Amino acid sequence: MQSTGRWAANAFFCECSDPRCDRTVTATIQEYESVRERPTHFLVAANHENPEVECMISETERFAVVETLAGEASKVALRTDPRSLYEPEAN
Repeated sequence: MQSTGRWAANAFFCECSDPRCDRTVTATIQEYESVRERPTHFLVAANHENPEVECMISETERFAVVETLAGEASKVALRTDPRSLYEPEAN
């Protein structure tokens, strides 16, 4: 997909919990960055939500936004998010 700037449509890989998923979703850079401002929020293809590990925050015609629930997936998201200043608790 061709992009001409921050407001142009871009193809992003679905960030659902299925490691075999190869779907893409269309979103602007601003939409994607808005979702990823929170390290536990992810952009997924419609109907790719997994209620066992995440809850849906919002949905559009093109994609859904989910939040990982407390647990290992959420900890990994927080620990590895390059946008975050998250520091894990000392044990």
